[in-house]
Amino acid sequence: MRLRRLLGCIAALAHTATNAVATTSGAPRARTDTIIVHAISGPLQECPRGKLEFSGAPGDAKRWKTFFDRHPFLGIHYVVDRDGRVEASTPEHRKANHALGASESSIGIEMVHNGDGIEPFGPAQLGALIKLLRDIAKRHNIAVDNIKGHADVDSRTFKCGSQTHKGRMDPGANFPWAEVRAALQGQPAPVAAAAPIPTASATALPAAVPVLLEPPRLVERGLVR
Repeated sequence: MRLRRLLGCIAALAHTATNAVATTSGAPRARTDTIIVHAISGPLQECPRGKLEFSGAPGDAKRWKTFFDRHPFLGIHYVVDRDGRVEASTPEHRKANHALGASESSIGIEMVHNGDGIEPFGPAQLGALIKLLRDIAKRHNIAVDNIKGHADVDSRTFKCGSQTHKGRMDPGANFPWAEVRAALQGQPAPVAAAAPIPTASATALPAAVPVLLEPPRLVERGLVR
Protein backbone atom coordinates (compact mmCIF):
# COMPACT_ATOMS: atom_id res chain seq x y z
CA MET A 1 0.00 0.00 0.00
CA ARG A 2 2.78 2.40 0.96
CA LEU A 3 4.77 1.60 -2.21
CA ARG A 4 1.68 2.09 -4.38
CA ARG A 5 1.09 5.49 -2.77
CA LEU A 6 4.73 6.51 -3.39
CA LEU A 7 4.57 5.46 -7.02
CA GLY A 8 1.34 7.40 -7.43
CA CYS A 9 2.97 10.54 -6.05
CA ILE A 10 5.92 10.18 -8.39
CA ALA A 11 3.65 9.73 -11.41
CA ALA A 12 1.54 12.74 -10.48
CA LEU A 13 4.56 14.97 -9.97
CA ALA A 14 6.16 13.87 -13.22
CA HIS A 15 2.93 14.66 -15.07
CA THR A 16 2.90 18.22 -13.72
CA ALA A 17 6.57 18.83 -14.53
CA THR A 18 5.87 19.81 -18.13
CA ASN A 19 8.75 22.31 -18.27
CA ALA A 20 11.26 20.16 -16.43
CA VAL A 21 14.69 19.42 -17.86
CA ALA A 22 17.33 16.92 -16.83
CA THR A 23 18.89 18.25 -13.65
CA THR A 24 22.46 17.69 -14.90
CA SER A 25 21.74 20.11 -17.75
CA GLY A 26 19.52 22.68 -16.02
CA ALA A 27 19.11 26.19 -17.36
CA PRO A 28 22.28 28.36 -17.33
CA ARG A 29 22.16 31.38 -15.04
CA ALA A 30 23.86 34.74 -14.90
CA ARG A 31 24.60 34.97 -11.17
CA THR A 32 25.22 32.84 -8.09
CA ASP A 33 24.92 34.60 -4.75
CA THR A 34 23.80 32.00 -2.17
CA ILE A 35 24.69 28.52 -0.95
CA ILE A 36 22.01 26.35 0.65
CA VAL A 37 22.92 23.36 2.82
CA HIS A 38 20.47 20.43 2.96
CA ALA A 39 20.25 17.03 4.62
CA ILE A 40 18.99 14.05 2.62
CA SER A 41 16.55 13.09 5.37
CA GLY A 42 13.65 15.20 6.57
CA PRO A 43 10.40 14.99 8.52
CA LEU A 44 7.70 12.66 7.19
CA GLN A 45 4.85 15.07 6.63
CA GLU A 46 2.32 12.27 6.41
CA CYS A 47 2.94 11.84 10.19
CA PRO A 48 2.60 8.03 9.97
CA ARG A 49 2.22 7.26 13.69
CA GLY A 50 0.95 10.58 14.93
CA LYS A 51 4.42 11.74 15.95
CA LEU A 52 7.37 13.44 14.29
CA GLU A 53 9.55 10.96 12.37
CA PHE A 54 12.31 11.35 9.81
CA SER A 55 12.77 9.51 6.54
CA GLY A 56 16.41 8.57 7.14
CA ALA A 57 19.44 8.82 4.87
CA PRO A 58 20.52 5.33 3.76
CA GLY A 59 23.32 4.80 1.30
CA ASP A 60 26.28 6.96 0.39
CA ALA A 61 26.99 10.10 -1.63
CA LYS A 62 27.38 8.15 -4.86
CA ARG A 63 23.91 6.67 -4.45
CA TRP A 64 22.36 10.11 -3.94
CA LYS A 65 24.33 11.67 -6.78
CA THR A 66 22.85 8.98 -9.01
CA PHE A 67 19.39 9.75 -7.68
CA PHE A 68 19.68 13.46 -8.45
CA ASP A 69 21.44 12.91 -11.79
CA ARG A 70 18.53 10.79 -12.97
CA HIS A 71 15.64 12.69 -11.41
CA PRO A 72 13.38 14.46 -13.95
CA PHE A 73 13.08 17.73 -12.01
CA LEU A 74 14.90 17.68 -8.65
CA GLY A 75 18.58 18.53 -8.67
CA ILE A 76 21.59 19.31 -6.51
CA HIS A 77 25.07 20.61 -7.16
CA TYR A 78 27.01 18.55 -4.61
CA VAL A 79 26.48 15.66 -2.18
CA VAL A 80 28.72 15.30 0.89
CA ASP A 81 29.02 11.83 2.40
CA ARG A 82 29.37 10.98 6.05
CA ASP A 83 32.97 9.89 5.43
CA GLY A 84 33.88 13.19 3.75
CA ARG A 85 33.65 12.11 0.11
CA VAL A 86 32.07 14.67 -2.19
CA GLU A 87 30.13 13.91 -5.37
CA ALA A 88 29.35 16.62 -7.94
CA SER A 89 26.06 16.61 -9.85
CA THR A 90 24.64 19.71 -11.58
CA PRO A 91 27.42 22.09 -12.72
CA GLU A 92 27.62 25.29 -10.68
CA HIS A 93 26.75 27.56 -13.61
CA ARG A 94 23.41 25.81 -14.08
CA LYS A 95 20.27 25.91 -11.97
CA ALA A 96 19.30 22.86 -9.89
CA ASN A 97 15.82 22.58 -8.38
CA HIS A 98 16.74 22.07 -4.74
CA ALA A 99 14.87 24.73 -2.73
CA LEU A 100 11.45 26.15 -3.54
CA GLY A 101 11.73 29.82 -4.48
CA ALA A 102 15.47 29.92 -3.80
CA SER A 103 17.06 27.81 -6.53
CA GLU A 104 17.47 30.48 -9.19
CA SER A 105 20.76 31.95 -7.93
CA SER A 106 21.88 29.41 -5.33
CA ILE A 107 24.11 26.37 -5.16
CA GLY A 108 22.64 23.41 -3.29
CA ILE A 109 24.63 20.98 -1.17
CA GLU A 110 23.10 17.80 0.22
CA MET A 111 24.64 16.13 3.25
CA VAL A 112 24.05 12.40 3.63
CA HIS A 113 22.60 12.78 7.11
CA ASN A 114 19.42 12.16 9.07
CA GLY A 115 18.94 15.87 9.80
CA ASP A 116 16.90 14.92 12.85
CA GLY A 117 18.81 16.85 15.49
CA ILE A 118 20.07 13.55 16.93
CA GLU A 119 22.65 12.08 14.56
CA PRO A 120 25.93 13.93 15.14
CA PHE A 121 27.79 15.63 12.32
CA GLY A 122 31.14 13.88 12.09
CA PRO A 123 34.44 15.73 11.63
CA ALA A 124 35.13 14.17 8.20
CA GLN A 125 31.78 15.32 6.82
CA LEU A 126 32.06 18.79 8.35
CA GLY A 127 35.64 19.16 7.13
CA ALA A 128 34.62 18.29 3.58
CA LEU A 129 31.64 20.63 3.75
CA ILE A 130 33.73 23.55 4.99
CA LYS A 131 36.32 23.07 2.24
CA LEU A 132 33.56 22.88 -0.36
CA LEU A 133 31.80 25.97 1.01
CA ARG A 134 35.07 27.90 1.07
CA ASP A 135 35.89 26.96 -2.53
CA ILE A 136 32.41 27.82 -3.85
CA ALA A 137 32.25 31.09 -1.92
CA LYS A 138 35.63 32.14 -3.32
CA ARG A 139 34.67 31.29 -6.90
CA HIS A 140 31.42 33.27 -6.74
CA ASN A 141 32.33 35.93 -4.16
CA ILE A 142 29.57 34.74 -1.78
CA ALA A 143 29.45 36.28 1.70
CA VAL A 144 29.31 33.97 4.72
CA ASP A 145 25.92 35.49 5.61
CA ASN A 146 24.60 34.10 2.32
CA ILE A 147 25.43 30.53 3.28
CA LYS A 148 22.14 29.23 4.65
CA GLY A 149 20.29 26.10 5.62
CA HIS A 150 17.23 24.80 3.78
CA ALA A 151 15.19 25.62 6.88
CA ASP A 152 16.23 29.28 6.55
CA VAL A 153 14.71 29.70 3.08
CA ASP A 154 11.52 27.63 3.39
CA SER A 155 8.92 28.62 5.98
CA ARG A 156 6.25 26.03 5.17
CA THR A 157 4.83 24.01 8.07
CA PHE A 158 2.76 20.88 8.62
CA LYS A 159 0.62 19.44 11.40
CA CYS A 160 1.58 16.23 13.15
CA GLY A 161 -0.56 15.16 16.06
CA SER A 162 -1.31 18.28 18.06
CA GLN A 163 1.83 20.14 17.01
CA THR A 164 2.91 22.25 14.05
CA HIS A 165 6.37 21.63 12.66
CA LYS A 166 8.55 23.18 10.00
CA GLY A 167 8.40 21.20 6.79
CA ARG A 168 12.09 21.79 6.12
CA MET A 169 14.39 21.44 9.13
CA ASP A 170 17.65 20.68 7.38
CA PRO A 171 20.49 20.52 7.78
CA GLY A 172 19.29 19.84 11.35
CA ALA A 173 18.79 21.45 14.75
CA ASN A 174 22.22 20.29 15.92
CA PHE A 175 24.13 21.51 12.86
CA PRO A 176 27.14 23.50 14.20
CA TRP A 177 26.60 26.74 12.30
CA ALA A 178 28.81 28.77 14.65
CA GLU A 179 31.80 26.49 14.13
CA VAL A 180 31.28 26.27 10.38
CA ARG A 181 31.00 30.04 9.95
CA ALA A 182 34.01 30.58 12.18
CA ALA A 183 36.05 28.22 10.03
CA LEU A 184 34.93 30.00 6.87
CA GLN A 185 36.09 33.28 8.37
CA GLY A 186 39.54 31.90 9.10
CA GLN A 187 39.05 30.97 12.74
CA PRO A 188 39.90 27.50 14.14
CA ALA A 189 37.23 24.82 13.82
CA PRO A 190 37.18 21.27 15.26
CA VAL A 191 37.02 19.42 11.94
CA ALA A 192 39.22 17.03 10.00
CA ALA A 193 40.95 17.75 6.72
CA ALA A 194 38.74 17.16 3.69
CA ALA A 195 39.31 15.05 0.60
CA PRO A 196 39.83 16.78 -2.79
CA ILE A 197 36.63 18.20 -4.29
CA PRO A 198 35.66 16.90 -7.75
CA THR A 199 34.65 19.22 -10.55
CA ALA A 200 30.99 19.11 -11.53
CA SER A 201 30.25 17.86 -14.99
CA ALA A 202 27.31 16.72 -17.05
CA THR A 203 28.86 13.35 -17.90
CA ALA A 204 26.21 10.71 -18.50
CA LEU A 205 25.85 7.89 -15.98
CA PRO A 206 26.60 4.30 -17.00
CA ALA A 207 23.46 2.52 -18.19
CA ALA A 208 24.02 -0.19 -15.58
CA VAL A 209 23.35 2.20 -12.68
CA PRO A 210 19.76 1.56 -11.47
CA VAL A 211 17.20 4.31 -11.06
CA LEU A 212 16.54 4.76 -7.34
CA LEU A 213 13.11 5.12 -5.79
CA GLU A 214 13.08 8.21 -3.64
CA PRO A 215 12.17 7.96 0.06
CA PRO A 216 8.99 9.71 1.30
CA ARG A 217 10.68 13.03 2.10
CA LEU A 218 11.94 13.42 -1.45
CA VAL A 219 8.63 12.34 -2.96
CA GLU A 220 6.91 15.02 -0.92
CA ARG A 221 9.46 17.60 -1.98
CA GLY A 222 8.88 16.97 -5.69
CA LEU A 223 8.14 20.23 -7.50
CA VAL A 224 7.44 21.96 -4.20
CA ARG A 225 10.74 21.08 -2.60
